[in-house]
Amino acid sequence: MIAYNKTSLHNERIQEQSTTAFENNFISKEELQHIKLKYPVQFYTPNIFIRIGLFILTGIILSFSFSLFSMPFLGSFENAWKGLMLFFALVTYAVLEFMVQSNKHYKSGVDDALLWNFAGMLFGSISLMLDAGALTNCVLAFLISLFCSIRFADRIMSVVVFLSFLAILFFLFTDHLGISKAIIPFVLMAASAAVYYLMKSLEKKEGLKNYVHCFTIISIASLLSFYAAGNYYVVREVNNAMFHLTGDGSLPFGWMFWILTVLVPILYIARGIQKKDAIFLRVGLLLIAAMIFTIRYYYSIVPHEVAMTIAGSILLILSYGLINYLKQPKFGFTYAELNKENKMEKLQIESLIIAETFGQQTKPAETTKFGGGSFGGGGAGGEF
Repeated sequence: MIAYNKTSLHNERIQEQSTTAFENNFISKEELQHIKLKYPVQFYTPNIFIRIGLFILTGIILSFSFSLFSMPFLGSFENAWKGLMLFFALVTYAVLEFMVQSNKHYKSGVDDALLWNFAGMLFGSISLMLDAGALTNCVLAFLISLFCSIRFADRIMSVVVFLSFLAILFFLFTDHLGISKAIIPFVLMAASAAVYYLMKSLEKKEGLKNYVHCFTIISIASLLSFYAAGNYYVVREVNNAMFHLTGDGSLPFGWMFWILTVLVPILYIARGIQKKDAIFLRVGLLLIAAMIFTIRYYYSIVPHEVAMTIAGSILLILSYGLINYLKQPKFGFTYAELNKENKMEKLQIESLIIAETFGQQTKPAETTKFGGGSFGGGGAGGEF
């Protein structure tokens, strides 16, 4: 299913967890080195700067290669270029598989560029061949990105899967089913909620551990889309742009969207505090800003620069107060834990790794031995 070596993926997860344990003084440097030796990773994964450089360089090479490949067909390029794009997409995919299987590229920038070039070329060629409409393009994007996500576990591609799924629902309901456009936001909210709970369910499956990062980013995207589908500003502007339903300034169920605009961020934060869920907390805090922007857009009380100054001052004061308050853990929260997620949840896994790596039979402690002696009769000695 997944293109990358599963053993190396498993070992990479162990090394990441072990590094986290070392950074938090759960294990020593020597223990970390022993774990890395026992669980080697065979991938070529450079640092982020080299990865970006290789991504750009590979993209340039692919562009020049396609141009060079197309030169013999310049005379009939107008008729042949769709087929050329499809052929080049297949060639790019073959190179991608070779780089992953033989050269062990993993998040190197080269495989990223090849993957996105393949997906873009394939989508463009098929879309042009079919002269596809909006719904067909969304279905095509969904299928291609789904394949790429399953095969290469690409996080951004998994977001494309989710967004294209929402787009399919949007165009299906607006252009083909004849259902009232007023309920489309609620359909998208329901779909976002369903996807979120599906991702949470899939994260627990042991056989899908290689896709856990994809599930996490889709979960974040679903929380954001749930709010966006119910945000008054988004719904009203989309209606104005596409359906012209609000020319008189009204919006169907406008009062409900105002409630959702204000209530959803608060519920996210409350849920995050209740479940100690960093994703809910961070998304909720981000959406507080979106809520304030929406209210300010329609109801201006003070000038923008004054409002920004006041809001920034309040945030700085609250942040400083919370940082000082949470230097010592309180109610399951601590400032010291914010830069490393789920450390204590990983601690049990790390201890199992260490036990497996360094497990040795412990020599039993010497116990008191009773023997014969010279004190008294019956063979008793002067010592125990």
